[in-house]
Amino acid sequence: MLKITRCLVAMTLLAGLVISGCSSSPAPSIQASTDRMLNLTAELEQSIPTGDKVKLKGLGQALDETWTSYEQTVQDKSPELHDQVDAALTSTVAAAEADALDTKALAAHNDELIAALHDVQNLK
Repeated sequence: MLKITRCLVAMTLLAGLVISGCSSSPAPSIQASTDRMLNLTAELEQSIPTGDKVKLKGLGQALDETWTSYEQTVQDKSPELHDQVDAALTSTVAAAEADALDTKALAAHNDELIAALHDVQNLK
């Protein structure tokens, strides 16, 4: 009987460890992720006049990756704001990756993204 009790206790502890280890990592904070995106948009803004397509494409990809890391959190708090950021980001990334670089369009899309990100900063 004592062996069965010990075995059950050990299995319970092991199951608890396995379950706690399988939980997903917490989502990055909205503030920190939005700050990172705003830093990337500032870098994009400074890089637009250079016309460096490789750098602009890389910044677009970095923006997209950062957004992906926390967009569900924004979606849960404000679906409308999520859609605004998503639309502005999609346009910005597309303009940054375009074969024929239109710096005016890229700058305009980037400005829209910056405005939407400032609204995200106000989410509680």
